[in-house]
Amino acid sequence: MANTSYKTLFSKLNDTKSSQDTVLTQELVRQIEMRITHARLMQSRIRATVYMSCAFVAVILCIPIIQSIMSSMANSGFSTYFSLIISDSSYIMSSWKEFGMTLVESFPIWSGAAALAMVLAFTYSLSKSLFYIKTIKTETKHLHTYA
Repeated sequence: MANTSYKTLFSKLNDTKSSQDTVLTQELVRQIEMRITHARLMQSRIRATVYMSCAFVAVILCIPIIQSIMSSMANSGFSTYFSLIISDSSYIMSSWKEFGMTLVESFPIWSGAAALAMVLAFTYSLSKSLFYIKTIKTETKHLHTYA
């Protein structure tokens, strides 16, 4: 997209020059486009590395968060209340509002929110890193066309 606008600008400059200047200008245009592509390639590599590192950190941070969720569920009795769904469904059907409120109150909200945040951070970082990896492949192809 931006590459074509540079070509348009340089082609307008080429129209006003003589044939000898045109050859020099075309070489200059090729070198400028090559430097721009190389700069984009380096920027994409850095960003892909940063986002992959963030995704890795998010996965590592999920381990203590999951352990915290498990211990909070054991302390609050969430697993006991949740097991009533399977064992005594008639009680649940007769007083489903109270059971639902008890289940919601016993769920470890802060640990669950932290786990959700880490999952969202992981998916965002992974999607951005895959985007920049795709950009790296595209810019590498452009760089080989100039060489």
